[in-house]
Order: sequence, then structure tokens, then C-alpha cells
Amino acid sequence: MCDPATLLIGSTLIGTAGNFVGAAMTASAAQAENEYRQFQLDVQNKQLENDRKLAELNASQVEAQRRQEARRLRATNEAFLAGSGIGQSMSFLEGADKAADRALRQDVASLRLNLATTTSRIADQISVNKAQSQFSSASARMQSTMAYTNAFFDSASLASSNMFKGQYYKV
Repeated sequence: MCDPATLLIGSTLIGTAGNFVGAAMTASAAQAENEYRQFQLDVQNKQLENDRKLAELNASQVEAQRRQEARRLRATNEAFLAGSGIGQSMSFLEGADKAADRALRQDVASLRLNLATTTSRIADQISVNKAQSQFSSASARMQSTMAYTNAFFDSASLASSNMFKGQYYKV
């Protein structure tokens, strides 16, 4: 049969081992949660980057269509004037061209502003995601550190308590 001192020492060792196993499990869970969060943020950032590229492509296509429409309008106006026999008087065409050019410039400027706004929003979200990623990593490290620190202090408390019991009962 074991003597009481051996039982107290064994109990202390088992309690300490349990504390550190629990700390290791907590640290492992925090790391796994961090890795999953990193994965989610990476997927979201890739999707945002694809959205940005798609927005640029769409804006480029719309701008090209608007420019083509403006060229068609100019060609239609020129054909109208040529067919009317007013070949020498281009004042109508010049006035129509200026208005069409101004409208095209405003339309293109609006498209580019919308693209810049969309791109900026996407860049902001990617920055937020990167900050969340860093926070998630720091949080996982902090949880691991806290778990091991708590295990150490719990083990020290258990050892101290068992030592006191041993002295009290004169084991």
C-alpha cells in the first residue's frame, strides 16, 4: 500500500498533468479556430479581388459601348447633313458634336467615378479582412499563453495546497 506522502505527490503530478493537457487542448483549439478564420478571410479576399476585376472589366466594356454609340451618333449626323445638301454649313454638326462630346465625357467620368468608388470599397474591405486576420492570430496566441499560464498557476496552487496538507497531517 502507498504511503500518504506518495499519494499526495502522485495527486499533485496527476493534477499538474491534467492542467497542462487542458492547456494544450485549449491552445490547439484556438489555433484551429484561427486557421479556419484565416481560410475564411483568404477566400473572401479572393472573391473581393475577383469582384474588383469584374467591375473594372464591366466599366471598360460600358465605356467602350458609350464611345461606340457616340461615334454612331456622329456618323448619323454627318450622313444626315450630307444627304440634306448642306455640306458647307457645319454649324449644326459642330453644335451637336459639342453636346454629344460633353455628354460622353460626363458619362465616362461618371463610369470612372463609380468604378473608383467600387474599387475603393473593395480595397477597404480587404484591408479590414487583413486586420481581422492579424487580430485573429494575436487572439489565438493570447489564448494559448493564457491557457499555459493558468495551468502553471493552477499546478503551483495544487502543489502548495498538497504540501500544506502534507505538513498539516504530518505525512
